[in-house]
Amino acid sequence: MARLIQVPTFDTRVKNGVVVSKSSATLSVLGNSTLELEIGFEPKRIYWLHGFTVDEKRAGHRHKKIKHAFICMSGSCEVYIDNGTDQRGVTFKLNSQDKCLLLDPQDWHTMQKFTKWTVLLVLASTVYDSHDYIYEPYKKS
Repeated sequence: MARLIQVPTFDTRVKNGVVVSKSSATLSVLGNSTLELEIGFEPKRIYWLHGFTVDEKRAGHRHKKIKHAFICMSGSCEVYIDNGTDQRGVTFKLNSQDKCLLLDPQDWHTMQKFTKWTVLLVLASTVYDSHDYIYEPYKKS
């Protein structure tokens, strides 16, 4: 089942309650020691998608084993989900670096409605395996 989680985010200007920097930067972390706990798997492949056209649609598949975590690093997009049971036609809008969309293997997904400068970071639970992809969508009931 697809679900959004909050990525731990910190104000880099403050340390132990004291302002230590004038920077306006924010630090978002999926840490080494807690990564598997936070997203449910240890990533074996990390990639990012960028350079989309506004009307482009990506993906259109589900998996046998691979789990994914999507973080929109810049811009925004929508991810349509159909898991064949309780999430039929659910859409998640990704537009913040502190939100992470977790996808289970059975989550059929497409990504669309990209803004001009969208960069979508993807963490995958396994290395690339072309045999893990299922391109046939669930039958409509």
